[in-house]
Amino acid sequence: MTGQDLTADGYPEVVVEGFTGGAHCCFSTHVFSTAPTNTQEILALGPSQCGSGSFEDLDNDGVFEFLTCEDRFGYLYCPYAASPHPAVVLHYSAESGYQPASPDFAGRVLLDENVHLQLAQNAVVGEMGESDGTNKCAVLPIVLDYLYTGQTNLAWTMLDSYYIGTDKTEFQTAIADIVFNSPLYRP
Repeated sequence: MTGQDLTADGYPEVVVEGFTGGAHCCFSTHVFSTAPTNTQEILALGPSQCGSGSFEDLDNDGVFEFLTCEDRFGYLYCPYAASPHPAVVLHYSAESGYQPASPDFAGRVLLDENVHLQLAQNAVVGEMGESDGTNKCAVLPIVLDYLYTGQTNLAWTMLDSYYIGTDKTEFQTAIADIVFNSPLYRP
């Protein structure tokens, strides 16, 4: 994408992507504006397990959004293959650079909503590698989908409906702490 005007300011951006070569990690993405009045870094992400992401103009306004994922749950409760990595969207504004905007693009973020809902509904204890006698890894994807799209009440309803562990309150508190403190989350 280097050399393309991603921000519709009439100047091309420089995109620098990095990869450390590790297993599942680490990728980084940095975008620099070349506008003479605004030469600065407008996006800085990484290190992350989420790959380099992609730029797409989701709302056809000439400004490219950045699509990536949240990796704070990688290996946390689940083996890597079962770890949820919810989709997130960042939108550019001249005042603040790229900022979280997933609620504004919920249709794009929730592409796997039906798959994640079925996963939660059909969860079997330990089936996804949980070693604590729960179904955390099957329920987390739908909960995170709704949290990152600003549907907090629906997220907690999903957790309450499908999570079968005895630590539901503690699990909800831990999820909330991670999500609500993420730089990729917008309430």
